[in-house]
Amino acid sequence: RASATGAAHDPSEAFAVPTRRAHFHAPRGSSWHAAFSILDAASDHGDRCNLLVSGPSGCGKTEGACEWAARAGRPIHIVDCTHWCEPSDAFGAVRAVNGIVLDELSRAHPRCLNPMLALMDNRASATIECVLDSDGEAIKIAVASNCVIIATANLGAAFSGAGKVDLAITNRMHAHARV
Repeated sequence: RASATGAAHDPSEAFAVPTRRAHFHAPRGSSWHAAFSILDAASDHGDRCNLLVSGPSGCGKTEGACEWAARAGRPIHIVDCTHWCEPSDAFGAVRAVNGIVLDELSRAHPRCLNPMLALMDNRASATIECVLDSDGEAIKIAVASNCVIIATANLGAAFSGAGKVDLAITNRMHAHARV
């Protein structure tokens, strides 16, 4: 068992509303326009929403997630999933209240993805048995009822080091934008 270090992200980093990106456009009929509409509807109703954004490297997946947060005025936190090798890397430091971007989710180790399943479905919480808090107890994590989770993934054979996003993850997404 490991301590909840949250090594993949800085626990002191505050959630912040990103700055609008003047160069980012989401024209009607585009994947981004559809994704923004889904996120806006969930956000307006105070519902949780999970969105998977896939596409080639450098196409603006993370940029688009930040642009939506800026337009919606919602604080968001970006977590670099490429560092997730053990569950202790992924959990213990971030409290998802408004929104979280799981950047490069397809590069996270499968041991880190399994606990995400409970966070992305109606349970919205999970106990991570292999990660202990300072009292030696398994940590419990949860997402707020209005949290937006945007996962980005480089999908396809051309992306070395990227695993296939498990069907259990994709089934928990409310939408999938291919950009």
